[in-house]
Amino acid sequence: MELKSRVQALVAAYFQEIIQQRRLIHANPELSFQEFETSAFIANELGKMGLEPKNMANTGVVALIEGRNP
Repeated sequence: MELKSRVQALVAAYFQEIIQQRRLIHANPELSFQEFETSAFIANELGKMGLEPKNMANTGVVALIEGRNP
């Protein structure tokens, strides 16, 4: 399967879930630098993907995604 087809298949598979996540975040707005619920939600979702999210600067979240090559 060519790359374009693989990307389109992934988009189709996750489209509704991503829309629901966006709606959830936007239905519960938080003030700048006070996005505690949003950052917890994102960290939880990253954890479900097998990543190890790290909190930064109170409400920031980062996760390292490693490739096959250095």
